[in-house]
Amino acid sequence: MFKNKVRVVSLCLLVAALTVCTESQTESQTKSQINLAVDVATFDQAIKKEMAVEGQAVLLDVRTPEEFKQGHIAGAELMNFHDPKFQARLGKLAKDKTYLVYCRSGGRSGKTAKMMKELGFVRVYDLAGGMIDWNKKSMPVKKNQE
Repeated sequence: MFKNKVRVVSLCLLVAALTVCTESQTESQTKSQINLAVDVATFDQAIKKEMAVEGQAVLLDVRTPEEFKQGHIAGAELMNFHDPKFQARLGKLAKDKTYLVYCRSGGRSGKTAKMMKELGFVRVYDLAGGMIDWNKKSMPVKKNQE
């Protein structure tokens, strides 16, 4: 009789623990919005929506300074993916902001978005096809004048 009570109590504790784990996993999935490889239209909408409130979002260009000078999306901040301190700099960014990340073709920005997810960032958009697709869609580009 005692063994049966122990089994019932153990089973109840197991069910309760699984319920708590499932709820917190669902809650963290709801909070996390890592959008890998979004198309140009979605990325443009995200820029307009997320950048509407100053300080809420960061448009992050992870190309080289030379690529950036040739043309970038207005309002973008440059953070060179090939900089040896790139990952350390990435880790210092505020994790509660929305980040819109792009590069030339989507490779570096995709890797960056994955790193950001691993670092605990919760809202990241990665532009699929990068500036190549952005330019194909004739989206606006700002060029630096030297």
